[in-house]
Order: sequence, then C-alpha cells, then structure tokens
Amino acid sequence: MTLGQKIYDKFAIVFTLAAALCALTSAAAAQGRIAFESTRDGNWEIYAMNPDGSNQVRLTNDPALDSRPVLSPDGSKIAFVSNRTGNADIFVMNADGSNLVNLTNHPSGDYDPSFSPDGSKIAFRSLRDGNLEIHVMNVDGSNVVNVSNHPSADDEPSFSLDGSKIVFVSDRDGNWEIYSMNSDGTGQTRLTEDVQYDGNPTFSPDGSQIAFTSMRDGNAGDIYVMNADGSGVIRLTESVINHSPTFSPDGTQIAFTSFRDNNYEIYLMNADGSNEIRMTNNSDLDSDPSWGGADTDGDGVGDTVDNCPLTANSDQADVDGDGIGNVCDAQNGPATTSNQCMNGGWAIFNFPYVFKNQGACVKFVNGGN
Repeated sequence: MTLGQKIYDKFAIVFTLAAALCALTSAAAAQGRIAFESTRDGNWEIYAMNPDGSNQVRLTNDPALDSRPVLSPDGSKIAFVSNRTGNADIFVMNADGSNLVNLTNHPSGDYDPSFSPDGSKIAFRSLRDGNLEIHVMNVDGSNVVNVSNHPSADDEPSFSLDGSKIVFVSDRDGNWEIYSMNSDGTGQTRLTEDVQYDGNPTFSPDGSQIAFTSMRDGNAGDIYVMNADGSGVIRLTESVINHSPTFSPDGTQIAFTSFRDNNYEIYLMNADGSNEIRMTNNSDLDSDPSWGGADTDGDGVGDTVDNCPLTANSDQADVDGDGIGNVCDAQNGPATTSNQCMNGGWAIFNFPYVFKNQGACVKFVNGGN
C-alpha cells in the first residue's frame, strides 16, 4: 500500500466516523432527552439522558433538594422544584443547567411545573391561597393566575399538546381522582372514579389518551392509560410500585419510575405496555422522568413548536404567516390559481390585499380581487 493510499484510507475512516457521529447526534435530537431526578450524588439533583439511557449528565449541584424536572417543548429549558431559597419554589434553567432563574420566589410552597406546548406558560400547584390550587404563570414568572380555585386540594397539572386543556388531580370528591379543565380553569370535569388513588396524569402527544398512576388493582402503584374522556382504562404494568409516566414525543413509548428491582429506577416501555426496559442502573434513587425536546430535522427548534418539523429551518421564516415555514410551504404568497387557494393552508394574506381561506374557495379571481 502506498503512502498516498494510507493517507486516503485514514481520512476515509475519519470522515466515516464523523458521518456516523452526525447520524447518532441527529437520531438523539429526533428522540429528544429525558430529564429526571436522582440521589446518586448524595442528595436529590436534576439529571438528563438520551432516551436509550446513554449520556447521563448531572445538571444541578446544590446541597438543597432539586426535584420534579420537566422539559420545555423545544427541549431548550428545564423547570423544576427546589428549596434552595428556604421553601419550595419553581426554577427554570437552560437544558445544560446554565442560567438558573427562580420564577415564583414566594413564601408559600410551589410544586409540579408543566410547560404549555408553545413554552410560553407554566402550570404549577401552590399553597399561596391557603390550600393546594393549580396556577398558571408566564414563563418568566409574571401574571400568576389561580385557575382551579376550589376549596379542596388540586395537584399535579399537565397541559395537553394543543394547550387547550390541563389534566390534574384533586381530592374534592373524597379521594384522589383525575380531572380535566380548560386551560383558563373552566369546564372542570372528573375523569376517574375509583376508591383507590389515581394520580400523575399526562396527555399523549396527540391528546387522545392520558397515562396515569393508580392503586386500583391492589398494587402500590401501576401505570394505566385511558381515553381523554376517562373511558377505556387499560393497565400497562403489573409489578410493585410504578409511577410518574411520561410519553415519548411521538407517543409510541412511555418512560416511568419503578421499584421492581428493590430500588427506584427509570424504565421504558412501548405505549401498549410491552417491551419493558430498564434505563438507569445504580444503587441510589432515580425517579420522575420527563421526556421532551424532540427535534426531528435537527435545526434546533423542537418539533412541537417547529413550523416545518421535518425540514430544517432554524430561522422559522414564514412569509405568509400561515404557520407553515417557507421551506415546506407549497404556497408562500398570494394565490395565483384556484388550486392553490384550495390547498395553500394559510389563514390571512396581506400582499397588499387581505384574503381569508375559510376551508374552501367559494370564488377565486386572479389578481387578488
């Protein structure tokens, strides 16, 4: 083999490894990350890992308790609970642990944050009104509103993916049951009815199902799913103490906490309960996973807020304001044919004419008339 061939082969190996690394990075981005809490370094801290259990990284480092992490929809931030100020407050930080901010800073306890799908708001439970209530605030901590407003205890809020609903837990009917309400607090509806505890509710990405924890079948806790209206309850796990389910961004898998190996660890299973896999494995406690931040096209914008989730467009340019980015929009300007009028998908144009698509073109005249 000549020297030139050796050099060529060496560069070929480097390029092949680089391509493989790029592919792995893209695959990891497509699946998002899982944030969780752990005592592996002596006290409760926030960690994150890839959905296959690799790359487990510690994100907080404080002698106080840091717990209940939740990823923002785009994967850029993590909200969590900490008592580092002397009482429980909601904090937010970048996904790498930097830029820590106390959002609530209130003398009463604040717990269980949940991001809205666009990342602009956070729901949480608080004792600030004398009993546990569900509150919603802007992501910067401003404009806190009590949305549940009930004399009983309300707990564990979680937004639906479209932001229209909040599912939560309440003891208002004598024991802990799951309820849903509109995001402004109206339309509060009971979804479960069982003498045993039901809690930890979370919506599937398409909003059709709710995963939750229940003690209804005699165990100390198992993972169940039901339809969004409370019907069709199905038990997914059958072992001692399983709780805190979280759906994968594509809805095909569920991560959860289990005590089945005599220690709290994070597990993964298919959304139908099959193929249970242990994700963490150490002698300390790992708990409360939150799965989010999928970025299928790898452009740094999470799928839930990306106007072209399958085509990279970090600038999110959308010239016609129809919610579909330029790079994947079939029509990026005023319609020039009746077919474009029918299928363009926009809502309003100003070029300079105002044109509204009401779902079908009743009449189309070329030229914007």
